[in-house]
Amino acid sequence: IQSWKGRLFGSLEGGGAERMGSSMSMNAEASSFSDAVKEVSKGTDAAVENGMAGESQARRGRREWWNARPKDLPNPGSFDDIRNEVDGMLTPQQFFDGLQFKAFLAPSAVFNLGHGFDLGSKAVPNNYTLFTTYATQQLVMMSRLDLSGRVFGRIIYMHNPRTTSKVIADVGSEPNSSRATYEVEHRGLDYCSQLKLMSDQSASFSYMQSITPTWSAGGEFAYIGQHSVSTTTLALKYQNETDNASMNVTPGLGMLMMGYVKRLNSASSLAADFMFNIFSRESISTFGYRYSLEKAMVSGTIDSTGKLSTLYEEKLSPGLSLLLSGEADYAKKDFKFGVGFNIGA
Repeated sequence: IQSWKGRLFGSLEGGGAERMGSSMSMNAEASSFSDAVKEVSKGTDAAVENGMAGESQARRGRREWWNARPKDLPNPGSFDDIRNEVDGMLTPQQFFDGLQFKAFLAPSAVFNLGHGFDLGSKAVPNNYTLFTTYATQQLVMMSRLDLSGRVFGRIIYMHNPRTTSKVIADVGSEPNSSRATYEVEHRGLDYCSQLKLMSDQSASFSYMQSITPTWSAGGEFAYIGQHSVSTTTLALKYQNETDNASMNVTPGLGMLMMGYVKRLNSASSLAADFMFNIFSRESISTFGYRYSLEKAMVSGTIDSTGKLSTLYEEKLSPGLSLLLSGEADYAKKDFKFGVGFNIGA
């Protein structure tokens, strides 16, 4: 299941013309009618005109969703953003074990420097990581370098408020371990399109379109050059002020993924995720929560395999945070615990 998830996640404008109500007028000949009849005719004309104006205004107020203008629909976000909220609460990357220490320094308003230490972890060896970030309104550059000599970099350039380019590089010392990706994304009033070109001769194109103020649909076509295989993923998303639901279907891989996040209030949220492979008949379900206090945040997950994870973060003082992380896998009888400190930004 995790390999499917990694593979899947590693990588209209339209409008209708507004209907206008027509006006009516009636003319009465003074020579054929008495003054009383004239007054009745005038009253009838006024009533008809007022009725037509009211009907036209009512039609404008209840414009059907298929006749909505682009300015009435929100931008749906990119295809990659569909599961951002549910993955942010349920992915295991936020949990850790051993001792973790990170310190950040901002020498200037646009440049940040960070140091990270990971010690005593069962999952990864002891490591030191150097973080650098340069950010302006138009350009963002980020890099990460560890003791193994692996460099991860990301460059984001905003051509205009609607078009953005990204270059992502992951360079390692081992043969055939380096890769790079170029992305260009365009966000219209009610749609978002994205093109990706990878160094392994792979490419993908995705498109998302808002259908109503809360519903959006789209998909992604991907070609994997190394294996000469193509896949198509269809996506559906529902989002309002308190709910975020999404569904991804990849027929070629037999993969179905559904995610849901419920914001109970400004401080607490619940999340659920379901993945099912039609070919192997294997599935996994994950449930999570997040509760935020004024100076602390606690989150946790539990999945259908019996794995429990919890993360607690508290701001001890301005610029200093304490993190406590725990994970219990009862099926494998594997238990992990971690303590971390973050200093600076």
